[in-house]
Amino acid sequence: MKSLTLINKNIHFIGIAGSGMIALAQYLRAWGRCKVTGSEIRETSAAKDLLLQGINISFSHHEDNVKEADIVVYSSAISDSNCELRYAQKHKVACFSRGEFLAELMALYQRQVVIAGTHGKTTTTGMLIHISDAAGVTPSFMIGGELPPYHINGRYSESSTFIAESDESDGSFLLLKPSHIILNNLEAEHLHYYKSPDNLFQAFNTFFHQSLEHKSKIVINYDSPQLVSIAKSLDHKNFVSFSIDHLDSDFTARNIAFNQNSSSFDLYQENVFKGTIHLNLIGRHNIYNALAACSLALTMGLSISYVKKGLESFQGVKRRIQHICTHNNIQVYDDYGHHPTEIEATLDGLKQSKQSPITCVFQPHRYSRVKEHMEDFHNAFNHADRVFITPIYSANEVNKDDSLMESMITGIQKHSNCEVSYFNSFDDIIGHLISTVKSGDIVITMGAGDIYKVSNELATHYQNL
Repeated sequence: MKSLTLINKNIHFIGIAGSGMIALAQYLRAWGRCKVTGSEIRETSAAKDLLLQGINISFSHHEDNVKEADIVVYSSAISDSNCELRYAQKHKVACFSRGEFLAELMALYQRQVVIAGTHGKTTTTGMLIHISDAAGVTPSFMIGGELPPYHINGRYSESSTFIAESDESDGSFLLLKPSHIILNNLEAEHLHYYKSPDNLFQAFNTFFHQSLEHKSKIVINYDSPQLVSIAKSLDHKNFVSFSIDHLDSDFTARNIAFNQNSSSFDLYQENVFKGTIHLNLIGRHNIYNALAACSLALTMGLSISYVKKGLESFQGVKRRIQHICTHNNIQVYDDYGHHPTEIEATLDGLKQSKQSPITCVFQPHRYSRVKEHMEDFHNAFNHADRVFITPIYSANEVNKDDSLMESMITGIQKHSNCEVSYFNSFDDIIGHLISTVKSGDIVITMGAGDIYKVSNELATHYQNL
């Protein structure tokens, strides 16, 4: 890292416990040549982990927290009226949004790898990190979830390679200038920011153009209609395609097999068999994630032996079909999925591999997302046997439509065969699960808020029996 910007500086993170902010703080802590501090409004488990890593955190926002700061980095969740941010700006302290700061860090690396798209970014990023580590590349990385076995979101390394999960939610992915890109898929999402699907698709069109100008190597999912539509309007020379359905793509996954806790597929490059890939994951969506990681790894020149080794050692990412516990043949999982496509893919993967009754405890995320994807939510739970719905996790949004929950519940009841119930509190859900879940059942909590507390409390109950 260049010393002119960060060495011996005091760097303060406003909203340090967010998944992207944690990664930046952990990266700098590992670099070890600057002071890292942060502020949060709640003592979350993530914030407590940072405290254990030696990072000083104030659990309130106050201008005193930034009086010694040379640089301030702020989360996209921080408002312009935040007292720390306003003080820093007033006193001419260098201020960076999370996305701006990530772009500054990545610019120092020769090989900048970015994983973008609507779904699967975190898992694909984790897979590529494991493959790279197996190959001895040992990249610096930023990922939007805790990555076993390292149990961190961000790492500093002397390597010339930096692997990062992009963030499309606030448009900051357009600040990045990657040399290599994975584009997993593209659907309407984050419309609270983009306002319309067309604006989102135009942002990706811009990302394509910028990447081609930088001569980036782009690995693209040819089973994603929106991505293909953009790609076909541009120069194809730097595109590498991967697909399950289109066997004329550069990389394909064939002979896919699912087992109880694993899956496999045969990897082909330009119709030449490269090897059988074994995963400790289930679900068709994870076949896509692995195929994307394989495609870029081989395009970067890594050998198939390292690809196989890296993926065989990959145990998933925290909150991505994460196994929480097993008790009396009851299996409890937790998952971050909150978009209808993610929910359907996860439940389908569980049902296909486990062949067991599924109770899905779903916490909707953002009023705007529920409203924008209402019809898709109605059809997202077909692979569950029971669905327990909680109040919507607001993510600081204000509800302007009191009919959202009723519309969601009645819609799921109409379009799915599952039993649907609404619970106003986590305690009520846990009590009902304890009294009704039977041996052989699967329970999965899903959502981007704090629904994981339900699966954790259920696990604690079973452990104390």
